[in-house]
Amino acid sequence: MAINLSKGQKLDLSKDSSLTQVRLGLGWDPIKTKGLFGRIKEKAVDLDASVIGYDAAGNLLEVVFYGSLRSVNGSIIHHGDNLTGAGEGDDEVIDINLPGMDARVAFLALVITSYSGDQFSNIDNAFVRVENVATRQEMARFSMTEKGSHTGLMVALLARVGRGWELRAIGDPLPGAARTPRDVIDPVKRYLV
Repeated sequence: MAINLSKGQKLDLSKDSSLTQVRLGLGWDPIKTKGLFGRIKEKAVDLDASVIGYDAAGNLLEVVFYGSLRSVNGSIIHHGDNLTGAGEGDDEVIDINLPGMDARVAFLALVITSYSGDQFSNIDNAFVRVENVATRQEMARFSMTEKGSHTGLMVALLARVGRGWELRAIGDPLPGAARTPRDVIDPVKRYLV
């Protein structure tokens, strides 16, 4: 059964016993421009996937991103920084092992930022998706080409609910110049409910 959440929808992850590991996948293509004599030139674009962990009171616990590829206990793993967007499929991937999560973590914000400062509306084929690693089933997918000048996106929130987790599909642009995860730590807090 395919699951594809839209903005604002929620999914109780505890109802699927195979859903213990979630993957955040980010893909995009370099910006193509016409150069001298009509030749197509590609401009590298550096987008970044990050996972920001908060406790129940909204206090920052940890950020997993291109500068810190593993959470302290190893339950979140970033598989490396793509600086250009070249290649097919996911350009950046972060795996999240929910049963291994530190007990203090109440919320995991899944965010995208544009380190190169390029606005999402100018980037070709930019997408972000959330997947069940065990079944390879995509649970949420967003195109990041909404018109506007944003450089940050709040993709989804993983919220601890009782002894399980809930995935909340958000897909909202983040305000300001979001070039690093540090730039979105405070704006993301409004989703921690």
